[in-house]
Amino acid sequence: MRLVLSGGTHNFQLFEPIARNRPVQLVAGTGGARLDPVNQKNPNETVRALSSLWSYGVEGKVMGISTHGFVTLRRAGPRWDVELHGARGDVIASCKIPDSHSQPTPCTKTKAD
Repeated sequence: MRLVLSGGTHNFQLFEPIARNRPVQLVAGTGGARLDPVNQKNPNETVRALSSLWSYGVEGKVMGISTHGFVTLRRAGPRWDVELHGARGDVIASCKIPDSHSQPTPCTKTKAD
């Protein structure tokens, strides 16, 4: 298993474990009425760049974006292409997640807020 899809929080998150034997976790929670901040210390921050984090005992890096919208997954040969779209359908960020245990391409924010 290389990718875990989750929902339930009100923002977009991509968690990339340091250990390559663990799956990448994608949280697509951008459809809620209220968006959760991606940085508790700065609630007005809408994008949190890839930063180190421990999640349930697993070390990794996380990227978060707080915006309304939806996520699409597209199979592209040996990888998954992930796109975060705004509520109007514009692409806000994109990521490439390989099937192998190689390192995923970090998400790239493609649109300014």
